[in-house]
Amino acid sequence: MDFIVQNAEDEQDLIRYVEHLEDQIIFRKVSEQKVINCICDLLNLDFLKLSYTARESVLHMFCQAIENYNVSNKINWENIHKIKALLEDDLQEYVEDFPI
Repeated sequence: MDFIVQNAEDEQDLIRYVEHLEDQIIFRKVSEQKVINCICDLLNLDFLKLSYTARESVLHMFCQAIENYNVSNKINWENIHKIKALLEDDLQEYVEDFPI
């Protein structure tokens, strides 16, 4: 499933894509470079405008990518760290796993 974040029709479309990508990550059916590219695209979203459900879905997928592909040091997490304090408490816990 090739997907460009900016082409998502709505949040539900974005969530479906993220969930599909997360499944591919868990079963290692996607290349590391595609994972990095998708994360970088998603990091350009305005997280604070997304619903809680969408934010949680994206952040959970990021954690799976870090765990399964060890991409944490290959991605600039600055955008997430900038808004960490503005996220809900339980979502802030996801961000703890992202290197500064």
